Amino acid sequence: MNEQGPNKEDVRPDPRNAPLDEVIRHLEAAHDVFRQDAMPRLLMLAQEAVEAQACFYGAVLEVLYDDVAGIVPTLQLHFDREERELFPHVRSIEAAARRGSREPVDALALVRHEHENAADVLGRMRRLTGNYALPHDAGEAFAELYEALDAFENDLLEHIGWEELLVSRTVSVQRRMIRGVRDEQLPM
Repeated sequence: MNEQGPNKEDVRPDPRNAPLDEVIRHLEAAHDVFRQDAMPRLLMLAQEAVEAQACFYGAVLEVLYDDVAGIVPTLQLHFDREERELFPHVRSIEAAARRGSREPVDALALVRHEHENAADVLGRMRRLTGNYALPHDAGEAFAELYEALDAFENDLLEHIGWEELLVSRTVSVQRRMIRGVRDEQLPM
């Protein structure tokens, strides 16, 4: 993993067919990196860019700062909720499926809604910055902010992709449970 989020070169499970618990462990590790490195760094860089170049690019930089300052606590709550509710829920579904349970469980819509909101904010920032295209006279803080935002967006969208696969696979397990399919070798 790197400062901006999960490192593309890390050895990691294939989220489409790895055991669900293995996917969750990967996501939990990514949460730690986002919390400890990427999000505090983005806040710092956004503040530095506003302070360094507000007189020239205040409108863009202040909106970016507001978006970063808004998405960070939202993601903190999202990560906390996943670790407190979603991941244990998925683990319990996985365990119930292995036992042959047929109990119905919810469709995990809240997680998907939060992913859509985060993607909307990321898209707004990308549009506002013209795909993070720097003005010709942008300073170092401005350039670092755009680079960090671009990396953060890529890492977060990949992370969301992993979580969406986790949710989709969990819903598939739930459907099999409702149909009464017991498979000792479910690809979890």
